[in-house]
Amino acid sequence: MDKKKKKVMLTPCPSYDIAGTEGWLEEMAGAGWLLCKDSIFGIWATFEPRDPGDTRPVRYRLDPAGEATGWIFGSSRPDGEKAEGYREMGWEYVTFHGEFYLYRTFDPEAVELFEL
Repeated sequence: MDKKKKKVMLTPCPSYDIAGTEGWLEEMAGAGWLLCKDSIFGIWATFEPRDPGDTRPVRYRLDPAGEATGWIFGSSRPDGEKAEGYREMGWEYVTFHGEFYLYRTFDPEAVELFEL
C-alpha cells in the first residue's frame, strides 16, 4: 500500500492573524497541500497532498470559538449544532487553532460563514 507523504510546517503567523492564517492555508491548497484533520499543534501544522486532478478552489475560515480551544484548555470541537449548520452550507470542520475553529470549503458557491 502506497502511503501519501505528509508535510509538517511551522505556521507563519499567530492564530489571531486571521487574514494571514486563512491566506497561508489557501496558498498551501493552491500549491497542492491540504491541512489534515485535527492537525495544528501549537505552531506546527500537518498537510497532505491534494489529488493532482482536483483543481477546485479551497477557502479556509477561522471561526472564533469564544473560549480557549485545545485538549488542555477547552473544547477541541465546535458545538455540534453549529458545525452541522456550517456543514449544510458546504463548510467542513478541520481543526482548532488558538481560540478559533478552522473550517474549509471546496464549493465556490458556498456562502461565506459571516455573511449570514
